[in-house]
Amino acid sequence: MNYFSTLSRLGRDTAESATVKTQGANIKRVTTLALAIILGMTTSLNTFGNDEFGSKCAPDITPPVLAGVPAAITVECSSALPLPLVTATDVCDGDVLASLSVVFLQGGGNVAVTVERTWTATDAAGNSVSAMQTATRIDTTAPVIACPGDVTLDCPADMDPSNTGTATSSDTCDPDPEESFVDVIIPGENCRIERTWTAIDTCGNESSCLQTIAINDSRPPDLSCPAAATLECPGDISIAANGEATATHDCMIGDPVISSEDDTTDGCGDTVTVVRTW
Repeated sequence: MNYFSTLSRLGRDTAESATVKTQGANIKRVTTLALAIILGMTTSLNTFGNDEFGSKCAPDITPPVLAGVPAAITVECSSALPLPLVTATDVCDGDVLASLSVVFLQGGGNVAVTVERTWTATDAAGNSVSAMQTATRIDTTAPVIACPGDVTLDCPADMDPSNTGTATSSDTCDPDPEESFVDVIIPGENCRIERTWTAIDTCGNESSCLQTIAINDSRPPDLSCPAAATLECPGDISIAANGEATATHDCMIGDPVISSEDDTTDGCGDTVTVVRTW
Protein backbone atom coordinates (compact mmCIF):
# COMPACT_ATOMS: atom_id res chain seq x y z
CA MET A 1 0.00 0.00 0.00
CA ASN A 2 1.29 3.44 -0.94
CA TYR A 3 0.62 5.67 2.08
CA PHE A 4 2.17 8.71 0.45
CA SER A 5 0.30 8.35 -2.83
CA THR A 6 -0.37 11.93 -3.70
CA LEU A 7 1.62 15.09 -3.16
CA SER A 8 -1.06 17.67 -3.96
CA ARG A 9 1.03 20.79 -3.64
CA LEU A 10 4.68 21.69 -3.20
CA GLY A 11 5.80 25.21 -2.57
CA ARG A 12 9.28 26.51 -3.07
CA ASP A 13 12.35 24.75 -1.64
CA THR A 14 11.34 26.00 1.78
CA ALA A 15 8.07 24.03 1.44
CA GLU A 16 5.69 26.37 3.15
CA SER A 17 3.10 23.58 3.28
CA ALA A 18 2.46 20.10 1.99
CA THR A 19 -0.69 18.01 1.86
CA VAL A 20 -0.52 14.23 1.78
CA LYS A 21 -3.41 11.86 1.19
CA THR A 22 -3.05 8.90 3.49
CA GLN A 23 -5.89 6.39 3.49
CA GLY A 24 -8.33 9.14 2.86
CA ALA A 25 -6.99 11.46 5.55
CA ASN A 26 -5.27 14.73 4.75
CA ILE A 27 -2.23 15.53 6.92
CA LYS A 28 -0.97 19.05 6.66
CA ARG A 29 2.48 20.08 7.89
CA VAL A 30 3.73 23.66 7.82
CA THR A 31 7.46 23.04 8.20
CA THR A 32 10.51 23.07 6.06
CA LEU A 33 11.32 19.53 7.27
CA ALA A 34 8.09 18.00 6.00
CA LEU A 35 9.23 17.98 2.40
CA ALA A 36 12.48 16.29 3.28
CA ILE A 37 10.62 13.64 5.30
CA ILE A 38 8.13 12.96 2.52
CA LEU A 39 10.82 12.65 -0.11
CA GLY A 40 13.48 10.82 1.89
CA MET A 41 11.40 8.53 4.09
CA THR A 42 14.40 7.99 6.37
CA THR A 43 13.79 10.19 9.41
CA SER A 44 11.08 9.77 12.00
CA LEU A 45 8.73 12.70 12.43
CA ASN A 46 9.17 12.33 16.19
CA THR A 47 12.72 13.64 15.96
CA PHE A 48 11.65 16.96 14.56
CA GLY A 49 8.97 18.06 16.93
CA ASN A 50 5.72 16.15 16.57
CA ASP A 51 3.24 15.86 19.38
CA GLU A 52 5.51 13.54 21.47
CA PHE A 53 8.57 15.85 21.69
CA GLY A 54 7.26 19.20 20.53
CA SER A 55 6.55 20.50 24.01
CA LYS A 56 10.12 19.66 25.13
CA CYS A 57 12.16 20.79 22.15
CA ALA A 58 10.31 23.76 20.72
CA PRO A 59 11.95 25.66 22.20
CA ASP A 60 14.71 23.50 23.79
CA ILE A 61 15.38 24.86 27.29
CA THR A 62 16.37 21.59 28.96
CA PRO A 63 20.11 21.03 29.61
CA PRO A 64 21.77 17.66 29.05
CA VAL A 65 22.13 15.14 31.86
CA LEU A 66 25.57 13.91 33.00
CA ALA A 67 26.05 10.33 34.19
CA GLY A 68 29.03 8.69 35.83
CA VAL A 69 30.49 11.72 37.63
CA PRO A 70 32.32 10.21 40.63
CA ALA A 71 32.35 11.44 44.21
CA ALA A 72 35.40 13.12 45.74
CA ILE A 73 38.27 10.74 46.43
CA THR A 74 41.59 10.72 48.31
CA VAL A 75 44.42 8.40 47.25
CA GLU A 76 48.04 7.85 48.22
CA CYS A 77 50.76 9.14 45.92
CA SER A 78 51.68 5.58 45.02
CA SER A 79 48.22 5.10 43.47
CA ALA A 80 47.08 6.61 40.18
CA LEU A 81 43.96 8.76 40.02
CA PRO A 82 41.22 6.72 38.29
CA LEU A 83 39.65 8.41 35.25
CA PRO A 84 35.95 7.52 35.11
CA LEU A 85 33.79 7.32 32.00
CA VAL A 86 31.37 10.26 32.13
CA THR A 87 28.58 10.41 29.53
CA ALA A 88 25.93 12.99 28.66
CA THR A 89 22.46 12.59 27.13
CA ASP A 90 19.95 15.17 25.97
CA VAL A 91 16.20 14.84 25.49
CA CYS A 92 16.38 16.63 22.14
CA ASP A 93 19.88 15.88 20.83
CA GLY A 94 20.39 12.34 22.10
CA ASP A 95 24.04 11.69 22.96
CA VAL A 96 26.05 14.85 23.71
CA LEU A 97 29.82 15.19 24.09
CA ALA A 98 31.01 15.63 27.68
CA SER A 99 34.27 17.62 27.78
CA LEU A 100 36.74 17.52 30.67
CA SER A 101 38.83 20.34 32.15
CA VAL A 102 41.42 19.81 34.89
CA VAL A 103 42.84 22.29 37.44
CA PHE A 104 45.82 21.38 39.66
CA LEU A 105 46.02 23.04 43.08
CA GLN A 106 49.19 23.25 45.15
CA GLY A 107 49.17 20.97 48.17
CA GLY A 108 50.38 21.50 51.72
CA GLY A 109 51.32 19.29 54.63
CA ASN A 110 50.72 15.69 53.61
CA VAL A 111 48.65 16.76 50.59
CA ALA A 112 50.78 16.37 47.48
CA VAL A 113 48.28 17.87 45.02
CA THR A 114 44.56 18.48 44.66
CA VAL A 115 42.95 18.01 41.26
CA GLU A 116 39.61 19.57 40.32
CA ARG A 117 38.07 17.74 37.35
CA THR A 118 35.04 19.40 35.72
CA TRP A 119 32.86 17.74 33.08
CA THR A 120 30.67 19.98 30.88
CA ALA A 121 28.06 19.06 28.28
CA THR A 122 26.30 21.53 25.94
CA ASP A 123 23.46 20.71 23.55
CA ALA A 124 22.72 22.26 20.17
CA ALA A 125 20.49 24.90 21.74
CA GLY A 126 23.28 26.11 24.01
CA ASN A 127 21.95 24.57 27.21
CA SER A 128 24.83 23.31 29.34
CA VAL A 129 25.45 21.40 32.53
CA SER A 130 28.63 20.95 34.58
CA ALA A 131 29.74 18.74 37.46
CA MET A 132 33.03 18.71 39.38
CA GLN A 133 34.97 16.04 41.24
CA THR A 134 37.78 16.82 43.71
CA ALA A 135 40.58 14.26 43.71
CA THR A 136 43.29 14.58 46.36
CA ARG A 137 46.64 12.81 46.34
CA ILE A 138 48.26 12.57 49.76
CA ASP A 139 51.76 11.50 50.76
CA THR A 140 52.08 9.85 54.16
CA THR A 141 54.90 7.50 53.18
CA ALA A 142 58.46 8.32 54.23
CA PRO A 143 61.31 8.07 51.72
CA VAL A 144 63.44 4.95 51.59
CA ILE A 145 67.03 5.78 52.59
CA ALA A 146 70.22 3.72 52.32
CA CYS A 147 73.35 4.72 54.25
CA PRO A 148 76.89 4.25 52.98
CA GLY A 149 78.82 1.49 54.72
CA ASP A 150 80.78 1.99 57.95
CA VAL A 151 84.42 2.97 57.42
CA THR A 152 87.65 3.14 59.45
CA LEU A 153 90.07 5.97 58.80
CA ASP A 154 93.63 6.65 59.92
CA CYS A 155 94.53 9.93 61.53
CA PRO A 156 94.52 12.56 60.14
CA ALA A 157 91.11 11.61 58.77
CA ASP A 158 89.23 13.06 55.83
CA MET A 159 85.63 12.77 57.01
CA ASP A 160 83.98 14.54 54.08
CA PRO A 161 81.15 12.51 52.48
CA SER A 162 83.10 12.55 49.24
CA ASN A 163 85.58 10.29 51.08
CA THR A 164 83.28 8.37 53.41
CA GLY A 165 80.22 7.93 51.17
CA THR A 166 76.83 9.59 50.72
CA ALA A 167 73.36 8.28 51.51
CA THR A 168 70.85 7.69 48.71
CA SER A 169 67.06 7.85 48.91
CA SER A 170 63.91 7.41 46.87
CA ASP A 171 60.27 8.37 47.37
CA THR A 172 56.96 7.37 45.82
CA CYS A 173 55.87 10.99 45.37
CA ASP A 174 58.96 13.21 45.47
CA PRO A 175 61.49 12.39 42.73
CA ASP A 176 64.30 14.14 44.60
CA PRO A 177 64.16 13.86 48.43
CA GLU A 178 66.63 16.05 50.30
CA GLU A 179 69.45 14.26 52.15
CA SER A 180 71.41 15.75 55.05
CA PHE A 181 73.54 14.47 57.92
CA VAL A 182 74.46 15.31 61.52
CA ASP A 183 77.68 14.13 63.20
CA VAL A 184 78.07 13.14 66.85
CA ILE A 185 81.68 12.80 68.04
CA ILE A 186 82.37 9.93 70.42
CA PRO A 187 85.84 10.58 71.91
CA GLY A 188 87.92 8.15 73.92
CA GLU A 189 89.70 4.92 73.26
CA ASN A 190 87.21 3.88 70.58
CA CYS A 191 87.15 7.28 68.95
CA ARG A 192 84.48 7.48 66.24
CA ILE A 193 81.89 9.61 64.53
CA GLU A 194 78.27 8.53 64.42
CA ARG A 195 76.82 10.15 61.31
CA THR A 196 73.03 10.17 61.06
CA TRP A 197 71.69 10.61 57.52
CA THR A 198 68.14 11.88 57.01
CA ALA A 199 66.01 12.02 53.86
CA ILE A 200 62.93 14.26 53.77
CA ASP A 201 60.34 14.65 50.99
CA THR A 202 58.31 17.69 49.99
CA CYS A 203 55.43 16.64 52.28
CA GLY A 204 57.70 16.50 55.35
CA ASN A 205 57.93 12.72 55.65
CA GLU A 206 61.41 11.64 56.71
CA SER A 207 63.52 8.57 57.42
CA SER A 208 67.02 8.14 58.84
CA CYS A 209 69.92 5.72 58.96
CA LEU A 210 73.24 5.59 60.85
CA GLN A 211 76.77 5.42 59.49
CA THR A 212 79.74 4.87 61.83
CA ILE A 213 83.14 6.34 60.97
CA ALA A 214 85.82 4.85 63.20
CA ILE A 215 89.10 6.75 63.71
CA ASN A 216 92.31 4.79 64.04
CA ASP A 217 94.20 7.20 66.32
CA SER A 218 97.66 5.96 67.31
CA ARG A 219 99.33 9.34 67.61
CA PRO A 220 99.42 11.47 70.79
CA PRO A 221 98.49 15.16 70.73
CA ASP A 222 101.18 17.81 70.28
CA LEU A 223 101.64 19.56 73.67
CA SER A 224 103.19 22.97 74.22
CA CYS A 225 104.06 24.02 77.80
CA PRO A 226 104.41 27.57 79.12
CA ALA A 227 107.94 28.79 79.79
CA ALA A 228 109.68 28.24 83.15
CA ALA A 229 109.51 31.15 85.58
CA THR A 230 111.44 32.44 88.62
CA LEU A 231 109.44 34.47 91.07
CA GLU A 232 110.35 36.67 94.03
CA CYS A 233 108.89 35.64 97.34
CA PRO A 234 106.00 35.77 97.92
CA GLY A 235 105.27 34.66 94.35
CA ASP A 236 102.02 33.63 92.64
CA ILE A 237 102.55 30.11 91.33
CA SER A 238 99.00 29.65 90.02
CA ILE A 239 98.29 28.54 86.44
CA ALA A 240 96.43 31.78 85.81
CA ALA A 241 99.57 33.77 86.64
CA ASN A 242 102.14 31.54 84.90
CA GLY A 243 100.37 30.27 81.82
CA GLU A 244 98.61 27.13 80.64
CA ALA A 245 99.74 24.44 78.24
CA THR A 246 98.07 24.08 74.81
CA ALA A 247 97.55 20.97 72.72
CA THR A 248 96.66 20.13 69.12
CA HIS A 249 95.81 16.86 67.45
CA ASP A 250 95.84 15.76 63.84
CA CYS A 251 92.51 13.98 64.12
CA MET A 252 90.65 17.19 64.85
CA ILE A 253 88.01 15.31 66.79
CA GLY A 254 87.01 17.45 69.71
CA ASP A 255 89.43 19.39 71.92
CA PRO A 256 92.24 17.55 73.72
CA VAL A 257 91.78 17.33 77.49
CA ILE A 258 94.63 19.14 79.27
CA SER A 259 95.52 18.52 82.92
CA SER A 260 98.46 19.30 85.17
CA GLU A 261 100.12 17.99 88.35
CA ASP A 262 102.44 19.97 90.68
CA ASP A 263 105.46 18.52 92.54
CA THR A 264 106.63 21.01 95.19
CA THR A 265 110.09 20.89 96.82
CA ASP A 266 111.09 23.18 99.70
CA GLY A 267 114.51 24.77 99.50
CA CYS A 268 116.53 26.77 101.97
CA GLY A 269 114.80 29.68 103.63
CA ASP A 270 111.55 30.50 101.89
CA THR A 271 112.63 29.05 98.53
CA VAL A 272 110.16 26.69 96.86
CA THR A 273 110.55 24.82 93.57
CA VAL A 274 107.41 23.77 91.77
CA VAL A 275 107.63 21.27 88.92
CA ARG A 276 104.36 21.38 86.99
CA THR A 277 103.81 18.46 84.70
CA TRP A 278 101.24 18.86 81.89
